[in-house]
Amino acid sequence: MEVEKSTQSTQNQQQRPDYDSDNEQDNFNEEIKFTFRPEKNDLFSLLSISGIQTNTIFIATSNHASAYLLAKLTSKTSLIGYIYTDDMRIAEIWTAEDKSATYVIFEVPLPNSVYFEFAKFFFEKFSAPNVVVLDAIHPNALPMFPQANVSLPVLRRVGNSKAKEGAEVCKALESACPVRGLAGDIFCYCELNGIGVEVYLLLPSDYDIIVEDILLYENIAKKYTELEQSVDRKTIGKAVTRVSARNLSKDLYI
Repeated sequence: MEVEKSTQSTQNQQQRPDYDSDNEQDNFNEEIKFTFRPEKNDLFSLLSISGIQTNTIFIATSNHASAYLLAKLTSKTSLIGYIYTDDMRIAEIWTAEDKSATYVIFEVPLPNSVYFEFAKFFFEKFSAPNVVVLDAIHPNALPMFPQANVSLPVLRRVGNSKAKEGAEVCKALESACPVRGLAGDIFCYCELNGIGVEVYLLLPSDYDIIVEDILLYENIAKKYTELEQSVDRKTIGKAVTRVSARNLSKDLYI
């Protein structure tokens, strides 16, 4: 049995990519295949989406955030396409009619090893001077968060030096709770490339998606006119139902 285990281990090692070689980065990138597929598969769509630029990019990474951003989409926004990794659709892309904003709504979680690679892929195709990430995680997943000092739900913010100036819509994120996961890697990419970025982190009262919790994101509309159109509870409720049925991205913060 020991001989068989040794042989099997040797075979497994031979099959693994050699990440310690000089071709480590090339081997890693070969396993990551992000693609953008337009909603309308015609030449005009492909050309018009190439290098699209707007004033602000809003990225929703989780169930709560996805429901909010979906509820905020108006008749003046249109679905332009999807981002895939291999054959799995991971996010849908919407843009405003006047090209003032791009909205990215995640549907499924990515492996945490490719968050930064996703950011590199995405910002090669879509650009804006301001990036706003809407994120959410229950504080039970953050042992250091001072739960005894707050009443859930709460909204927190962290921004870099180039973040858009404007109304202070919530308190700063506690230093004991650094931004992580997809939001963290997008933040790092923007910081390294001179892009203004803010992360708004919702700490909900429950793991389930609750409309009252989501309404805290409405504070962001005080600063970003792209989100200023009012939305009622019924509209948010419909978005919650839609997201709950299709969205698996509960762990993008981890």
